[in-house]
Amino acid sequence: GMTETETLTYYKTCALTFDDGPSASKNTSLVMDALMETGARATFFVIGNRIKEYRWFVQREHDNGHAVASHNWHHGNVNKSTPAALRAMPKKVNASMIKAIGIPVRYDRVPGGLYPKMVKSKVGWSYIQWSLDTYDWRGGKPAEVMQKVRKKLHDGDIILCHDTKDNTPESARQIIHYLEEQGYMPLTIDELFAKDGVELQPDTVYFRCDQGETSIR
Repeated sequence: GMTETETLTYYKTCALTFDDGPSASKNTSLVMDALMETGARATFFVIGNRIKEYRWFVQREHDNGHAVASHNWHHGNVNKSTPAALRAMPKKVNASMIKAIGIPVRYDRVPGGLYPKMVKSKVGWSYIQWSLDTYDWRGGKPAEVMQKVRKKLHDGDIILCHDTKDNTPESARQIIHYLEEQGYMPLTIDELFAKDGVELQPDTVYFRCDQGETSIR
């Protein structure tokens, strides 16, 4: 039979990503339910200091075949932190992540996308930005989110969503159905870059992965 990577040449690809969880509300669970119903894999950027309390969610994300990544230790503005404090962060996040799912962080998304301070401080992570913002964090209805997706979707996109928001589970369901209609295969961040042979480098920023092109679109 064909290997999975060979099959990928027939598809356009993108990565659905969810920030700010795990959520104490039902929303993280509902997003995972939507992903399970549609069979899509995604990437969850979780806040380090929430992993211990909500470990069960993080384990479920991992066990369901999604990628779990870092969204820093807390959601604060990194520009207000010292370089030394930022450099101390991976050790803390990794300790929690390893306790939860047995593996350290492979890449990070900085809250608010404020990666320059992290890069300058030589924290050493690879940084995953996005090329399609659904603006679901504004609390818009799924129809508004879908309008953005339909207008902007492009091969290799990294799509930004938030699993803490009430409308996101339904938006996620609709996004995935639309992706399938358009011939897209949603991949984890790891898979999106691996399919083009792109190895994530430390202190480097990635916005998408379209035929190996990772710069801002």
